[in-house]
Amino acid sequence: MSLLHEVTGLNLTFAAGWREWNQAATDVDGATRTPEDTSFIYTKLGWIAKLNPLGPTAFYGEYGWFKDFVSVTDDPAVLNAFNVTGAATRIAGNEAEVWGAGVVQHIESAEMQIYLGYRHHTADFELVDAAGNRVASEGVEDFDTVISGAKIAF
Repeated sequence: MSLLHEVTGLNLTFAAGWREWNQAATDVDGATRTPEDTSFIYTKLGWIAKLNPLGPTAFYGEYGWFKDFVSVTDDPAVLNAFNVTGAATRIAGNEAEVWGAGVVQHIESAEMQIYLGYRHHTADFELVDAAGNRVASEGVEDFDTVISGAKIAF
């Protein structure tokens, strides 16, 4: 869902989803199991204003939360990336968050947009052994991304 208040330029985007997995898959430990249900929430709040003669400028802040997007995998490399002790046999759950901010400058005469955005990412994976006991891991270090570029409509 997206809303734009044209008078002020304030805008909001909101999305959420949930998927129930009914089909079993073979996990990295060779066991067949049904993945955990997957869910997410994403929101973006922004402001669009005509601040210069090029065209509208859009500022935004965003936040996303994602749960159990990787809960069954048959790729040992995915598990080994977090499995420092070697005792883990599978990924039992995971959670990730992202927040960021950015700006988009529209250049109306060229049907073009230039943009710059920043995001901070965090992720946590729950690893377990063959008996289902939690196994400690180093996890994933938080990381930041910066993206910039241009888009031309033709």
